[in-house]
Amino acid sequence: MRGPRGVALVVPRVLSAAVARRAWTLVGLLGLAFALRALAGLLVEVISKDGTVYATNGAHLAAGRFSEGLASFFPPGYPIFIALASFVAPSPEAAGKVVSLLLGTLGLLPLYLLTRRLAGSAAALAACLAYAVHPAAVRYGGEVLSEATYITLLLTGCVAALAAVLEARRPAALLLGGVAAAAYLVRPEGLGLVVMGVLGALLPWGGRRRAAMPRRLAAASCVLISFLVVAGPYLLYLRSLSGGWTLSQKLGATVAVGLMKQRGSSGALLHERAATLMQREEIRGFNTARFVLRNLPLFLKKAASDIVVLLRYFLEALYAPFVLLAALGVLAQWRASPSRGDAVRTAGAAAPGGAAEAALLSVPWRERNASLFMLLLLAFYLLAFSFLLTHRRYMVPLAMLALPWAGRGWIAARDWLARRAWLQRRGAALPWAAAIMAGFVIASSLPAALHLRREEKVVLKEAGRWLRAQPLPPGSVMTNMPRIAFYAGRPSLRLPLASYGEVVQAARAAGARLLVVDTAEQAMRETEFAAAAAAKLPLLRHFPRPSPEHPQRAILIFLLE
Repeated sequence: MRGPRGVALVVPRVLSAAVARRAWTLVGLLGLAFALRALAGLLVEVISKDGTVYATNGAHLAAGRFSEGLASFFPPGYPIFIALASFVAPSPEAAGKVVSLLLGTLGLLPLYLLTRRLAGSAAALAACLAYAVHPAAVRYGGEVLSEATYITLLLTGCVAALAAVLEARRPAALLLGGVAAAAYLVRPEGLGLVVMGVLGALLPWGGRRRAAMPRRLAAASCVLISFLVVAGPYLLYLRSLSGGWTLSQKLGATVAVGLMKQRGSSGALLHERAATLMQREEIRGFNTARFVLRNLPLFLKKAASDIVVLLRYFLEALYAPFVLLAALGVLAQWRASPSRGDAVRTAGAAAPGGAAEAALLSVPWRERNASLFMLLLLAFYLLAFSFLLTHRRYMVPLAMLALPWAGRGWIAARDWLARRAWLQRRGAALPWAAAIMAGFVIASSLPAALHLRREEKVVLKEAGRWLRAQPLPPGSVMTNMPRIAFYAGRPSLRLPLASYGEVVQAARAAGARLLVVDTAEQAMRETEFAAAAAAKLPLLRHFPRPSPEHPQRAILIFLLE
């Protein structure tokens, strides 16, 4: 039997070996995440609609045209990253993919820290495996979209929030405010971290280390001060632009569009009204809070109906295998009593590094408080989005916040498998069970993660590049397909719902030199573009774009003389 001196010598060695194994496993998962996202970037051949705005704004910022780069309704955070990456990338599109690839991969690190705080190191590695192969995380890690960047900032903010909120640590509160400001500059919903950080810091969380009210007030103040220091210049810019205090140009448009949707506007008319609202800049100086209060009954009705839709979108974004694991993880966490949790940790000391692992894990009440805060954060975001514009993409970052419970569920399922007699007879039941669970996660995720090709969209890239190669006079492109204008290297103007004559008149008045239409769109039918031939508007090119619903579908490019 070892004496105290022997234990003091052995435990650091065991701890070092366990930490080294976890570190190398984490490095391997980072490599897997990077490889899958790099492959996704190669498979996604055509930029998204929003990606054209981000890449264009990033190009403006990189060229020093700051007024043009900040003029969009989209926040400036992601374009700023694109502008920085443009110095090493060959094009704005490539720069956007580099940003999503790198920051999307690095999101695995704050997820590890977050899950370790909630459920321990083993569950943290399992959650990182889930993140590395998660279909939505892989997809957005290869897209010119802000989701991958925002997910990393959101996870980092949650790590800081647990220390700032539950323990009222001022350095963590300062970090939370700064990260929340960066997240807000990437996507407006980053403000949720500030709201929950301030409110959470003021609450008297249970446990043996409950912070006093002055300390909690100091932590809440640090969150606000740090946020204002980082985000203040952009807030001042918005004030100079609109003449009043506002948090986001996009937020007001999103709220207004959400209300139009509740009133029952058709899809095409809804987007047309939104586009008209943005083009005319009627939303600038828009008081979102006053607008909501003025239409409060309608917004309450919208929230009640949309919360169910959002829950469905959330589960879809989380992906079915991880929904099952997350449900199992929540059940395992809330069924475990403090005494049972201590017993589990004591039993874990029998494994290599188990004693050190038991010492590193937090006590049950801290785990409970951390999980409760994360659940409140998710509930806050779901409720907030129910008042805004309901969209599947908005749920993807929230789904990543559920991966810590999926990691805990992974461990629970692994332990259940390890107790089966058929595995016990093989020896080393725990590694076999872990291998089975890892195989299940990877096999169920990779096919969906790498199903990213957009063959039907490639024609948009071809049309844009064809236009770029033609000796045509400079000018904008009026179209509902901004990707064509992006690849043509020309500014894009939205095609309005109007008669043919009104469209041509509006295009010429706006300085457009090209008119690009899709014969399958509702706008094409309503504006009677068949009259273009009779009006002798020169047709430059006809790009076939057949689909099962529209076998004669095509893209038509007209020259406005």
